[in-house]
Amino acid sequence: MSDIKQYLPNIYDAILEFEGLIASENTLFDNLDTETEKVRDNQYILTADIDGIIAYEKMLNIIPKPATETIEFRRQRIINRLSMVPPFTFRFLKQRLDEIIGVDRYTASIDYPNYTLYIESSAENQEWFHEILVMVTKLKPANIVFINRPLVYEEMRAGESINLTQVNFNYRLGSTWVLGLKPFASLDDTGVIKVATTPSIKQDLLNHMATFTASDIAAVRINGTFMVSVFVTKTAINNMATIEYEISETDGIPEITQIELLDSVGTVLADSTVYVPILERVILKHNILIKEGV
Repeated sequence: MSDIKQYLPNIYDAILEFEGLIASENTLFDNLDTETEKVRDNQYILTADIDGIIAYEKMLNIIPKPATETIEFRRQRIINRLSMVPPFTFRFLKQRLDEIIGVDRYTASIDYPNYTLYIESSAENQEWFHEILVMVTKLKPANIVFINRPLVYEEMRAGESINLTQVNFNYRLGSTWVLGLKPFASLDDTGVIKVATTPSIKQDLLNHMATFTASDIAAVRINGTFMVSVFVTKTAINNMATIEYEISETDGIPEITQIELLDSVGTVLADSTVYVPILERVILKHNILIKEGV
């Protein structure tokens, strides 16, 4: 806080007019200090306030969505835009994806014969997808097609337990049998002799369960209304059931918020809450892992 009174001669002490003048000038100097610090901080993205962030976004032609995007998200987006300097390589793209999505939270691959770049990441949170689309568009060659592949991952656990029940005969040959007093035989539950936590299910059974799961999925319902019955992939390899299907902007869906897997009679087999914006075309992928456990 500024105080210019210390620079004035003592003869001005306790004079009401000068006290008021000094208080007003102190306020002006405080405001000047605040604005000076703001200008200095806004020279750097990491310390910029909302006004500085808006100025950078205008420079980069970024249209923000203040209702859904935080200041930190907008700050990181600006850093991402400014850090893309050619020449570009696939390794550079993966480094950028490590920073944006996170290490080991995505897979990126190139189908060279078909000139297609795939990026697969969780369908639950794709708030960075638009930024990834902008980045990939700048990095990739013009003859490479980019397809987003949101992933929905599910696990189904199977367990086996064995319970022993002893059959006890209440009557023996030659003994007196009073009708209605006791049943001829009764069952005595002696308890569990094999618990589910002890591994016992073989890989072949897990494979059969994965095959059944894949074949039982007949359709997909998007956002409660849009139906998909044509699959790009519907397979079961080892104990993993995988289905893939395509959604494009021509389907009239701006974003996907709910995905339901249905059987042939319309029973909901799985229900997932996701967020996937549809800007061009996406291939949604479901991995359903069948494993032993409780």
